Amino acid sequence: MKIGILFFLAFINFTVNASEIDIVNKVLLYKKIQFIQNSVNEMTGITSESSGFIERDGEIISINIQKPFDEKYIINETQIKIIDNDFDQESTIEISTLPNKDLIKLIKSGFEEKDVLKISKTSYQLKDSQKPILIRDIADNSFSLIYLDNLDVLNTIIFMVKV
Repeated sequence: MKIGILFFLAFINFTVNASEIDIVNKVLLYKKIQFIQNSVNEMTGITSESSGFIERDGEIISINIQKPFDEKYIINETQIKIIDNDFDQESTIEISTLPNKDLIKLIKSGFEEKDVLKISKTSYQLKDSQKPILIRDIADNSFSLIYLDNLDVLNTIIFMVKV
């Protein structure tokens, strides 16, 4: 009998985990989502905030920064086109040359259950990431992503679907 109860409890825990990751993917992969990003550089004490939205059109993803600068990042399979509207400049970066490609991969395709580890009741960590990436504060239409960038600046991004 105890084995049956343990199996049942393990099954319930697994289904809850899967549904939380499903919620995260539903938000992240939605056709148009908003975000707010806070960055904290502990070395300099500088904190900054940016906001905008992400749009999906087939395999093309556009990240539109509205504040504090007017920028756009267009992501395709292999490249990111950077458009700085404030300075009327454009450049292109190959995704393969980026030091932390994990974040781009997540934005493109979301999370898979096998790639995350539950580290607390409300937090997950991406396994095998070059730098830690945490998923927190999961709700029906939003979640937070916390990570260190290539300059070791702490970033928190809140993704949300406005309904």
